[in-house]
Amino acid sequence: VARPLAAELSRRSKPGPGARALVPGCGRAYDALALARHGYASVVAVDLSPAACEAAREELQASGGSAGGGGAWRVRYVGVMLDPTSVDALAAAVPPRHPNVTGQQHLTLCFEPAAAELAAALPLLGTLCTLRVEAEASDSRGQAVTVALATPELADSLGAITAGGSGRRDSPHITLSTADGVEACYSNELVRREGVPLPRATAPLLVTGKVAVAVEPPPATATAEGRAAAKASRRIVADPTEAARLLLPPSGEGEAEAAAAAAA
Repeated sequence: VARPLAAELSRRSKPGPGARALVPGCGRAYDALALARHGYASVVAVDLSPAACEAAREELQASGGSAGGGGAWRVRYVGVMLDPTSVDALAAAVPPRHPNVTGQQHLTLCFEPAAAELAAALPLLGTLCTLRVEAEASDSRGQAVTVALATPELADSLGAITAGGSGRRDSPHITLSTADGVEACYSNELVRREGVPLPRATAPLLVTGKVAVAVEPPPATATAEGRAAAKASRRIVADPTEAARLLLPPSGEGEAEAAAAAAA
């Protein structure tokens, strides 16, 4: 099997003591094993595909490593999370029309990111972005505003996150409010079929926020209650170090997944 990462690592210096690595989209964990054998103290391989995770477990076990129990948190979405000043400015410019104010004041860049999208997002965590509010869309069920990136130098970097899959954003928007019984995701449908420009009297509105990930722990049980409990524990993280800590399994639970294979 061709393993270009292993060949590249052989040309580089060894990592320092206690170095940790995260391999998104691990597949059969070949790269994770290469990192472990190169001297990383802890290497965690993750993949959204259950089949890939099972293949990685088999490869790790065959190489003398171990597969952890999946204690790492999961990324639900990548987004631009508005700062409090921008949240207040947006609410003043476009007051809620429905009783349920979502409190989700963010632009979703990618929902349940694939490996490539997550890899593109992690280095950008904490990056400040400016968004231009362009139009309001509302009906009897929901309300949202469409937005555009006003930080052109970030267009290519953010484009790598929104390039495809479930995270594709044909109509970037921020959900403001919904009617009773309506989920915030209804805005996806709303903005595709209806857009009402903001009143001309309203000054152009720019809002700011940071690139962040929404993460939650794995459900304790595969039930509706377990999933609800995991969602209730969801956190917004814009710090790369904190994100890495949550995405790596807790110490002692998966710490030696690929690292143990290095001794084999």
